[in-house]
Amino acid sequence: MTQTKTGFSARKPRRFRSNPMFQRMKVKSIAEHGSEADQLTAEFLITDAQIALTFLDLAETTRHAKKSSRLIGEARRAYETILSFVRRSRFTPDQAQVLNKALEIIESRLRAANMVVDER
Repeated sequence: MTQTKTGFSARKPRRFRSNPMFQRMKVKSIAEHGSEADQLTAEFLITDAQIALTFLDLAETTRHAKKSSRLIGEARRAYETILSFVRRSRFTPDQAQVLNKALEIIESRLRAANMVVDER
């Protein structure tokens, strides 16, 4: 270690590749990260679809117009979020089927609530 002008010790930067702990770590390939990201995206979107359906259920059962309107708006926002991710993500056939079915249901319920929705 060397002394700096401020009196602090300066160390040479560590090289990660020479660190034995780093050498033992399994480094994933970009393809493995992409596949894992797609899986997590699918799980997130399926959960978001379930939440949107819950918002629509609550909107149907509430007696307060403002609350119902807010819940329908939240469901629409979830629908739009799902659409934006579905267009740019890759899913397994099962995941795609679940998401498409959920989108159909949410879309029809939003239309029934007189909410304008984007075309898929």
